Amino acid sequence: MHEASTAVAIALALAAAWHVTPARRRVLRRCAISRAPAIRGPRAAVDWARSGAVAGGRCVTTCFALMLPMAILHSPVLMIGAALVVASERRPGPNPERRAGRPAEALALLGLAVGFALLA
Repeated sequence: MHEASTAVAIALALAAAWHVTPARRRVLRRCAISRAPAIRGPRAAVDWARSGAVAGGRCVTTCFALMLPMAILHSPVLMIGAALVVASERRPGPNPERRAGRPAEALALLGLAVGFALLA
């Protein structure tokens, strides 16, 4: 348990660092952008498959660092904390670009990291 808490604390610190990078912010801004797919026929199947692959790739790129601690340790506290961080930047409203990768969310992740480090 102690080794897992230490690994989770390190992974959360890395997730906090990734959370405020310009690269993540760029990908997050593009999450909802997609071109209009074809409606019918074989071209539609290709367009929808590509659309799904692009959206999935953006999701993985945006959230991989936050999912890594949860892959290490399944904890309700960790899950709720991560969900709150992600929900705070994905909520509807004005200025979605200003919500992407805010330092306050990175500090929340660092707070979780400190909590898990203290458990170790």
